[in-house]
Amino acid sequence: MGERARGYVSGGELIDLPVDQHDNKVAATCAACGRSTAIYEAWFLADETYVGVDILERTSRGHTVIEVKASNRRKPEHLPDATVQVHCCGARVFRSSGPR
Repeated sequence: MGERARGYVSGGELIDLPVDQHDNKVAATCAACGRSTAIYEAWFLADETYVGVDILERTSRGHTVIEVKASNRRKPEHLPDATVQVHCCGARVFRSSGPR
């Protein structure tokens, strides 16, 4: 599903590291924030919580978190997952690296 979703936001950088390398994924994501307009499989750490974001897209208005679900509609159970992702993205990366 993620590979298909990447076709909707082109030109991004994939964080393609083994699943158990959380800290390395976070470091790679921070490095990619400075050079890419989109990051696929971005990882963040905030408040002792790791999160993976399907697509992080930088736009003229800031950053957009895109969460891909295998569903044809939004469901109530999707909201808590997306909320934690947005919190961790805002709490960690953008405070340390500044606005883009």
